[in-house]
Amino acid sequence: MYSLGAYSIPAVAEIVLKIACIMHVMRNGRSTSWIWLIIMFPFGGSVIYFLTEMWPDIRAGRAGGFRFSLPKSPEKQIAELQEELEYSNTIDKRMKLAQAFVAARRFDEAVETLTSCLRGAFCDDPLLLLELARTQFAAERYEEVLAPLARLNQLRSKHASAERIILEARTHEALGQNEAARRCYEEALVTATGEEARVRYALLLEKLGEIDGALKLYRESVAHAKRGGGAYRRYNREWIKVAREHLAK
Repeated sequence: MYSLGAYSIPAVAEIVLKIACIMHVMRNGRSTSWIWLIIMFPFGGSVIYFLTEMWPDIRAGRAGGFRFSLPKSPEKQIAELQEELEYSNTIDKRMKLAQAFVAARRFDEAVETLTSCLRGAFCDDPLLLLELARTQFAAERYEEVLAPLARLNQLRSKHASAERIILEARTHEALGQNEAARRCYEEALVTATGEEARVRYALLLEKLGEIDGALKLYRESVAHAKRGGGAYRRYNREWIKVAREHLAK
């Protein structure tokens, strides 16, 4: 059998498929439970994820909402996409243009571009609505973030549900609506599989002077990290680090 160094071609194909599926999970806000399935059953889990989550998006011509790698100069990417849009005005290209605007920190233009996509057959597109909410938050247009999130809830969309709850909590927190933020974080603790919701909630409690509650959540994050294994710790590295730093104060 042909091989590449120490690995056979089937082994390399399996690794590539596994990495692609895990990247798709992380970039598109899918449930992190998929990561465990992919890791525990490398080939079978990847195939199941591909057929269940990636293939429907590919058939729809959306590439599963992958975030496209931008060149070092976002402005150059913007210029190229704007030129392409003159003869091929597609939703996919406009979404990439919006992401390029975000990379260039031209948030208002990104919001305008995404808003223009939410028309006709795409007026309730879950990927576009969530991308709009993310972009509005990045632009610090907090009063506007809740509308697309509310629309996703009305549609009963399951797309990136845990991420949406955390984003809603962060938005309420940014608006000074701490009780609403608290309710969202508590809901996120039930549905989210990582440590972001727990640590963000702890940070809110600490800010509100509820130190005992915050410390309890930080300790839970550290305990989950010990039990979760290497992949879990790598995926939640940022939040585990924050929890440990606050426990060490």
